[in-house]
Amino acid sequence: NAKEAGKELTAKDLFEQFNAEKEKAGEEPLGERQFRNYITVFEDAGLIETVLGASPETQKGKTKIIKMIK
Repeated sequence: NAKEAGKELTAKDLFEQFNAEKEKAGEEPLGERQFRNYITVFEDAGLIETVLGASPETQKGKTKIIKMIK
């Protein structure tokens, strides 16, 4: 569950979960750019923290790791 404080997810995982919920609700999914804008707003508001790190699946590349703090 992504709502738990301290829970960490990759931006990709959160994007996929978020859009799956929107589709279940009969809403249009967000584009990647709009989703990244939301992440910036949430981080600026102090709701989440983000860091760049290696992908947990491959341990390669860079991905944004998102941590819920509130």
